[in-house]
Amino acid sequence: MESSHDNVRHMDGFRKGDGAGPSLEQPAGPRRPLDLSKPALVLGALALVLMAIVFYGLSSNLKGLSEEVRKVGSVQGELAALQAQVEVIRNQPTEGSRKLLVQAMIEDMAQKAAFLGGQIQDQDQARKMAQVQEMLRQIQYDLAR
Repeated sequence: MESSHDNVRHMDGFRKGDGAGPSLEQPAGPRRPLDLSKPALVLGALALVLMAIVFYGLSSNLKGLSEEVRKVGSVQGELAALQAQVEVIRNQPTEGSRKLLVQAMIEDMAQKAAFLGGQIQDQDQARKMAQVQEMLRQIQYDLAR
């Protein structure tokens, strides 16, 4: 029985810290808490510096972006003016179509002059109408070349 008593005592000694085993109690005296104020201060200063850098970068990017938006606005105005000029040019007849139009009008005038030449009784007026018809034929010939 004595041996079982020793075992219990040995266990008691372990729990009570009487030197028989490792002690779980803390050393005597008050323990000082870690001082985290300096690292926190440095971390806060670094955060402020980082925020200032990010703010400056965003500010310069926004200034550049607003300038680009102004340029796009002016380019859109120029584009609208160019589109108006293109529309005016499209509505104008081309040189070939203008030439055809003039030829058709001169042909019409020549036919009317021929009709009027047959209706005129005065020889002097008829001679003048014949000259007009000849000039119209010359113009038609020049336009055909």
